[in-house]
Amino acid sequence: MTVINRIVKPTTHRGKRAILKKEPKLIENIKQILCFKSKKNFTNSSRFYERFA
Repeated sequence: MTVINRIVKPTTHRGKRAILKKEPKLIENIKQILCFKSKKNFTNSSRFYERFA
């Protein structure tokens, strides 16, 4: 088990879990995005959809 250097030392097990969830990760979780087509910026949104679709 690796030693974790942190400023705040948790006093309870629940506090330790909360701090570990907030620490930076080597591999981040998958992000999700929700996109809608719009009429105002059609050129920008169409380029965006072409790249990711």
